[in-house]
Amino acid sequence: MKLRSIVLVVLGTYAVFLAGGAPAWILTGRIAAAAPGTVDFIEPHGSVWHGGAGARIGGTALERIEWTFLPQRLFSGEWAYALHIADPVAKADAIAARAISGWRVHDLAAEVQAGLLARWLPLLGAFSPGGQIRIDAAQLALDGKNIEGQAQVQWRNATLSLSEVRPLGDYSAAITLRESRADYTVKTHSGTLRVAGRGSFQPPMQWSFNGEATATPEALPRLQDLLQMLGTPNDKGVYVIHSGGR
Repeated sequence: MKLRSIVLVVLGTYAVFLAGGAPAWILTGRIAAAAPGTVDFIEPHGSVWHGGAGARIGGTALERIEWTFLPQRLFSGEWAYALHIADPVAKADAIAARAISGWRVHDLAAEVQAGLLARWLPLLGAFSPGGQIRIDAAQLALDGKNIEGQAQVQWRNATLSLSEVRPLGDYSAAITLRESRADYTVKTHSGTLRVAGRGSFQPPMQWSFNGEATATPEALPRLQDLLQMLGTPNDKGVYVIHSGGR
């Protein structure tokens, strides 16, 4: 074991001994102070070791967030917690860890309503998306400004306010996060609206997408307006998409 890991284990074990009975508000207070204006905790209970609270994140209230300290991860040089979020509009499980190099998120598995995601990404708000979003990521690294890692996103029973066809289909995106940029590839799994392509997004509003869209023959009359908004038809009836903004 590296000297750094040994030091972390010793210091971490001592800290756990001291903090084992510390009330939950100590932990939630530290998190809120580290990210001012981002998250507010409601009625924290339990301890630093194991506890829970309600939370308000980006203007969205979550009924219950639970955490459990994972002492075994001290041997990997991480101060880590297993997190569980249970709410009607968002459910998630993950391991949140602090290492010398920064924050890490392991084994993220989350499901949220598409409308909730639109609250956090204003770019989506104009389309009033509906359906369920599933997010999976084996590991993400955060240094306070940037996120590094890969994630898989599935959008099931997708709907948009721009179309009366409901649902439009099921879609997925493979996302690579690097520094402050997200590159993604989109494909369709099923549905009346078929979309494929690739693009990028850089907060707050810089984005691009290049691809194509088609519709099943029976849905084409009802999706014609949406397809014309998305792109320009070629001689094969496929709508070519070249879009972006900042």
